Amino acid sequence: MKFTAEFKFKTSLFLALLSPLLSPLPSFASFEPLPVGARAAGMGEAYSAIVDDVYSLYYNPAGVLQVNRPEIGSYYSQLYPGLTDNSQISRLFLGYCQPLGKDGKKGAMGANYISMELPGLYKEESFGLTWGYDVRHRWNFGGTLKMLRKSIGTDEYTANAINPISGNATGTADPLLAAGRSASALGIDLGFQYRLNQSYAMGLVARNANNPDVGLNGSKDKAPLTINAALARRWRSGSLGLEIMKWDSAGSNLRYSLGGERWFKNGFGIRAGVSNGSRSYSALSFGASYKIDAFQLDYASLLPLQGITGTLGIQQVSLTLRLGKPPADPIEKQLIKEKEGRIRAETEARYAKAEADRLKKQLYALTEAKTQAERLSEQKAAEQALKEAQELEDRAAKEKTSTDKLNSQTQSIYTRYTAALADYNSKVTQGMGLEEKRRTLEKILADFTGKGVDLGTVQREIKNLKGEESKAKKDFDLSMNFYRRLVDQGASADERRGMLERIIQKYKGSGINVSAAEEEMKLLK
Repeated sequence: MKFTAEFKFKTSLFLALLSPLLSPLPSFASFEPLPVGARAAGMGEAYSAIVDDVYSLYYNPAGVLQVNRPEIGSYYSQLYPGLTDNSQISRLFLGYCQPLGKDGKKGAMGANYISMELPGLYKEESFGLTWGYDVRHRWNFGGTLKMLRKSIGTDEYTANAINPISGNATGTADPLLAAGRSASALGIDLGFQYRLNQSYAMGLVARNANNPDVGLNGSKDKAPLTINAALARRWRSGSLGLEIMKWDSAGSNLRYSLGGERWFKNGFGIRAGVSNGSRSYSALSFGASYKIDAFQLDYASLLPLQGITGTLGIQQVSLTLRLGKPPADPIEKQLIKEKEGRIRAETEARYAKAEADRLKKQLYALTEAKTQAERLSEQKAAEQALKEAQELEDRAAKEKTSTDKLNSQTQSIYTRYTAALADYNSKVTQGMGLEEKRRTLEKILADFTGKGVDLGTVQREIKNLKGEESKAKKDFDLSMNFYRRLVDQGASADERRGMLERIIQKYKGSGINVSAAEEEMKLLK
């Protein structure tokens, strides 16, 4: 049995990273969970339920639905600088996320590249394509199809394998690497988020759900299935997350993380987190951010609390660029909507009041008593009719004197005709209504037709009255229309009764059918 180069590199790498005090030596898997993105790292990676940016491509594919405009993300960290062997292990992330359709109604998609490298010796790479879709705006589902690739470099151990029993060099190349120094496999990540309400959310993620095997040349090296379950509480200015992570590598591993962040109005943010779990893992993390419209810079530091000593921890930085016009913040959008609604309601109320005042003014104008000018006009018309009758009587008297042909009966007819018109004139002066005026004139016309009297004056007056009645009918209909519109605008019962009384009083004596107004009045009583 021989220690292979792959075994040596991975053992030294992960012992340096996670727990160099463990003994005997465990067997580590490739593509074990490590941070991606300084914002998540600063919160102890309690991020699966919170994630709402391009780093959801790694932490939870369902989180791409929270991205509301295109984002480009980059991340770099050097793992545990200051190790005594001068190892420079780096981790890199590049990603792009794009909402689909208007406001992401058709889902979202993204692509990412992740690498971890010990230069010249060992490298893990992942190329992923992600798609997510929401159901009823509460459930977000997402998945990532990725290509995993592992490669091993060349050094003295690969060219000269070590005998594990004697500890001596064999002088021959490691047989495991003879047929190739790299291996690839397809992996699948699945995730979902559930929004309980505007404040609380849950997340569940299965990374490497199919346990892809990246073993070299027939050996077994399965990327570990990693399960994350998380709960988050969100505020407008921050969030708090609790997460449990489980994966199998050198036995079953558990990790518990708690982290939170706080954003300020000036664009700065701070965060902190704590993690504890298997392999004597215990770490404290903290970080800070600055963001403006299209730019966000994040920094995080992860400090081991036990196990590894004498290092500066993991220093991490990420840069996020957001493209396109930013959507309105949901809360601000709601506040703006409510403000616009209030302004619209106030404007409509002002317009409604102005319209109501205008309608009332027009209705009152239609139902007010006759003006002095109208009364004078009617009186003048009646006086003119009387004057014409008197002139007719005087002319008849003159004709009688000159011709002596007009008998006393004819003279009596003229006298009665003049008296009837004088009585009509008197009643008009007293404010006689249209209906009574029409009846009076029609009686005069009936009484004196065929009596040798010129009735042109009466006929002209009746014709004028018909025009007045037609106008009064139109005014009544218009008054009722104004009344109904005022009712629709919320006129009170007292206001309605007052308007109906004016309408009925104005038009009932005009020979117009006012039953519509009377029925309304009955309903109010």
